[in-house]
This record gives sequence, structure tokens and C-alpha cells, in this order.
Amino acid sequence: MEQQIYARWLDWGTRIGLVLLAASFAIYVFGVLDPHVPHQDLVRLWSLPVDHYVASTGAPTGWAWLRHLHKGDYLNFLGVAVFTTITLVCYARVIPVLSEIELAYRFFGAPIVAVTGTNGKSTTTTLIGEMLKAGGKKTFIGGNLGIPFIGALEQSWDWGVLEISSFQLEWISEFRPRVAVLDIGMPGTDGYTVAREIRKQHGREVTIVALTGWGQEADRRRAIEAGFDHHLVKPVDPDALNVLLAQTGAERR
Repeated sequence: MEQQIYARWLDWGTRIGLVLLAASFAIYVFGVLDPHVPHQDLVRLWSLPVDHYVASTGAPTGWAWLRHLHKGDYLNFLGVAVFTTITLVCYARVIPVLSEIELAYRFFGAPIVAVTGTNGKSTTTTLIGEMLKAGGKKTFIGGNLGIPFIGALEQSWDWGVLEISSFQLEWISEFRPRVAVLDIGMPGTDGYTVAREIRKQHGREVTIVALTGWGQEADRRRAIEAGFDHHLVKPVDPDALNVLLAQTGAERR
């Protein structure tokens, strides 16, 4: 993907540079703009050493050429400038901008339970974390709750349980929790959409659990159709959640 973006931007940058070179050269040759150094003086000045040429013509040095773009001969520098910077622009375009969660995930090294939705995220995050701790697992509990995820990198952990907002999910690419606990109602989207996107990107690698106040049988069917593995109704029974975590592979290595 990055290679395609780089190639596309390089192609357009090259085209723009060529057009600028051709147009500015035509302006120079046909005298549309007066040159800084008259055409008739070029033969005499061309063979001079650089320092003598600069002294004889008063040619600008460094970035001072930008002040001479109204001169036909210096207008040509625009195309040259595009060619010299397009590679840097292309690299800048493909350099990933990582969110805090995405960056921390790449160095965390332990399985993760991610909790997101509307109401009850903090309670659910804490509950799951304490369950894992009670099972003898060294568990980091944080994210939007307490310590930021990046702070977990100071130690090694058996598990991480993170409270994450639905907006943060828009800035992830490789972040992949072992278990995702989602509410159906979310600001700006819904759990069904998020579940379908997780399935599209990661297949069945992520266990998706719905934790919601929508408890009708039709709600359960819709959740399963959207890609959820389990559907729990608030307030959740801690024992049921504990069993579910074990069944869904939360103890898997």
C-alpha cells in the first residue's frame, strides 16, 4: 500500500516538475520576463569560475533566488526545486502517524482485552482486569482509565485491559486485542459497524463480546449476524463474564 502511494505521488510530482520546467523555459527563451543576466552576456560569463560569475552578475546565493522569481532565468528554478524535494514529500506522505494506542501496542507484547462503548466502560475495564489479577495474571489496567497505555511499557505484563474510546479506533491499523468488548451504542457509530470492521480486518482472530442494554432476542440475532461472538446484557454478571473470558480463549497462549 505504501509503495503504491509513494509511486503515485512521485508520478504526479514528476509531471508537475516537467510542466514547470517546460513553461518556465519557454518564458525565458521567448523573453516574456526579463532575465537577471541578459542573453548576450552569457557567452562572456559562462566560462567564469563560480565565485567570479556571482561577483560579476550579482547572482543570488542560497535561498535568495526566491526573490528573483520575477526574472525569466530564475523562474526556471521552480521546476528544479520540485524535482529536488519530491522524494522528501513522497517519504513524508507514507510515514505513518501513530496514535498513542497504536504505538504502545507494537511494543506491549502481551494479549489485550479492549473495552469501548458509551456507559460503563470504566467499570467493565476494572472488573475484567481484577478478574485476571485474581487468576494470578500480572495485568495492566489503563488506557483512558488511569494510566495511559504508553505507560505500560515500563514493565512486562501477562495481560492488558484497556478502556478505549470509539474515536481512538479510527486511528489504529495494527492494534489487535485478543478480546474486544463493545457496547452497541457508540457516539458517531454503533457496535454493529465496529464489529463488522473488525471482522473485515482481522477475521476470527479477535473474540468480540457485546455488552449492552439491548437484550431482546432480535438484538442478540442482529449482534451475531454483525460478527459478535457473544452477547451480554447489562448489568453483567461477573461470574458469567469470567466464564466467558475463559471460553473465548482469554487464557490461551
